[in-house]
Amino acid sequence: MKNKKLFKKKSFLFYFIIGFILAIINFFVNNFGYRADYYEKLENFQDAKTYMFDVRLKKDGCYWIGFSSPNAHIFDYKIKGKYNFKYYYDKQLLKDYNATITLGGAAYSRSDFTETVLDRIEVPLKGHRKLHIELTPIKSDSIFTNRENKIYFFMRRALLKCKKIDFEKIRRDKLVEENPIDIPEKNTTLKPLYNALKEHNFRKIKSEIEKFGVDVKMLNDRRPLHYAAFFNDANTTKYLIAHGANIHTKDIADKEPIQYAIENNATKTTKILLDSGIDVNKIGYVDPYLKRSTRGANRKLPPLFYTACNGLYEMTKLLLEYKADTKKVLFGWNVYAYAEYRTDEKKVSKEMHEKILKLLRSYKIKKVMPGKNKV
Repeated sequence: MKNKKLFKKKSFLFYFIIGFILAIINFFVNNFGYRADYYEKLENFQDAKTYMFDVRLKKDGCYWIGFSSPNAHIFDYKIKGKYNFKYYYDKQLLKDYNATITLGGAAYSRSDFTETVLDRIEVPLKGHRKLHIELTPIKSDSIFTNRENKIYFFMRRALLKCKKIDFEKIRRDKLVEENPIDIPEKNTTLKPLYNALKEHNFRKIKSEIEKFGVDVKMLNDRRPLHYAAFFNDANTTKYLIAHGANIHTKDIADKEPIQYAIENNATKTTKILLDSGIDVNKIGYVDPYLKRSTRGANRKLPPLFYTACNGLYEMTKLLLEYKADTKKVLFGWNVYAYAEYRTDEKKVSKEMHEKILKLLRSYKIKKVMPGKNKV
């Protein structure tokens, strides 16, 4: 009797283990295997031709996107070059960027196919699994020395998690890039006001403001205060605030006047806005308007990081005087470490660089880097 019970227990355990192993294999095959969820041949692959795909996926998750070629060997499969990807949902552009492959070969190769992954994207997008994708080779070196000489576009669900894509942020960034604040007003009625703001013509500004009001909506939902702050016009900034202008007004890219002031190193108007009640630690990220930001790439930065890296001594000092958060970190780097290592030495003089580091030390800011203690 005991032997029967023992046999049943062993049998149950055996089948449980077998079932568990099969479940694991099935999970990896469905989530991390190389079976494509979407697979379509690219006919007559060539530069400057746009290929369009309407994709409906069955599962949520992270998807690899790229090219596949059957019966190709890893060193025969060359598809280096630049490619433009656009993702749409309900005709709304969600992501537009260029992918670059610099080497021949591929990310994965086995006897029956070779593939190169260009991107990852999280599905669903806003609760849906339907995408419209446009792919345009910009400049490619596409050689397929294999029996079939075919190339396919694929999407394959991956086990790995994608980094969540903030499509609203992408939209705002694109708006900023395409609509910088220093482009002229297009509305003929408001052009005199824009010109007066740019020229610091206070008498003309007052005359125009009396017609339209202090918060008149100009190009890209910008207000006169955005321009006055950016152009460092202290008199106009004080006048607008005194007459009720909203210091927190946002334009089409959700940016306030003080962000534009900091971007253009407008110290006079930045101080006026801070004195008007703006919390220095609630100022949003600033864009690299001066094109001097950091080595490697121009990117959005917290205000204090931006000014320290750009060699903007007076603005850095001003933000510190108004108690900017000196403990803030960006990718594990604090402002001292970021300024020390990321400042572009070709665009910021060594003297100014050292002067800013000395200023940061005077506020007892010590270097903090990823994985390292303060030193």
